[in-house]
Amino acid sequence: MHCIQINLHRSFGGGEIYTSFLTEALIALGHQVTVFHRQGNPAWERLPMYGATLHAVHDVDELNRALSRLEGFVLTHSQPPANLVVPAGMPLVSIAHMPVHDRDHRGYLLAQRVFGVSGYVVATLKAKGIDRAHDEPWYGVAEMNRGAGDTPIVRNSRFTWDQQKVRDRLLGLLEPGYRRWLTPAPYATVTGLRLGIVSRIAPTKHFEKLFRIIAPILADHPEVRLDIFGAGGYRSVRDLETSLRPLRDRVRWWGHQANVVPAYTAIDYLILGYPEQEALGLNTIEAMMANRAPLAIDLPPFNELIEHGKSGFLYADPRRDGGAGFAELVSTLLDRPHPLRPLDEHPETLAPFTRDAFRQRVARGLADLG
Repeated sequence: MHCIQINLHRSFGGGEIYTSFLTEALIALGHQVTVFHRQGNPAWERLPMYGATLHAVHDVDELNRALSRLEGFVLTHSQPPANLVVPAGMPLVSIAHMPVHDRDHRGYLLAQRVFGVSGYVVATLKAKGIDRAHDEPWYGVAEMNRGAGDTPIVRNSRFTWDQQKVRDRLLGLLEPGYRRWLTPAPYATVTGLRLGIVSRIAPTKHFEKLFRIIAPILADHPEVRLDIFGAGGYRSVRDLETSLRPLRDRVRWWGHQANVVPAYTAIDYLILGYPEQEALGLNTIEAMMANRAPLAIDLPPFNELIEHGKSGFLYADPRRDGGAGFAELVSTLLDRPHPLRPLDEHPETLAPFTRDAFRQRVARGLADLG
């Protein structure tokens, strides 16, 4: 069949990476794939699309005109746009990339089937009465090839400037001049326990709230270092900087990295944020496949992906125990003779996140479309 994927997101994130490896799976299963994306989104120049045909559109009206000339089935990333017109007889399915909670979910009611990227997302869909939600989660895979080649770690801006805000546009214009006065700081490996963030510094992650509790705990261990590979909006970065003050000069910011492989291999453990607004956490899977163990709060969706002590470590919610569980985990990690390496030590726990397993999930989910 011909799969017509629609991803009109304006930014580059997990949904775009997911579109890339879903395209690979669909083509491996024998489908022809066309991807409609929003004009001006740079993601599609950086991601492998495995032989798909790409079309950039300015708006949904332009998309509707193109759809009227095609046959196959339509797959939307997130809810179908309100004014999307799917030709009669053309099946429509959607992928939910976020838990719905209090979000407007009515668009999903238009789809013949809705696939959630984790059991947690599926549960939120069904709780909202979306009975067409597919039972089996479509867990993702690690898509490390993002068109960056062998680019090493470089220090980039920790900010992503929102061009819709006057303040951000102004600061975005001033920052390059300011950065030219800074002494370039090449990446250098540090000793001790190397923790890291490899993620956008987004409000949904709530890193600043997490570190308000755990930064003082980490500060009690001088051998702990934190590297941050990612960028975010001005307020998100500022709030996280404030939360990290107890660590002083043991924090290094590297900004967004086009090539994430060196970022993962530069750390011993990946720190994840709060889970409530996470759909899956592709960086969880990427870390494990890069042979680095994640540290996560013992709640969905993280505890769906991580086997404690094998593919990573789970700890009690610090909002409930004041960080006691995290403090105990840090002491355990410091006492280990070497960091946990999940791909080497427990490869069986990563079996659900292989490309072959993902292709099989996709095949089962699309088996009776027609």
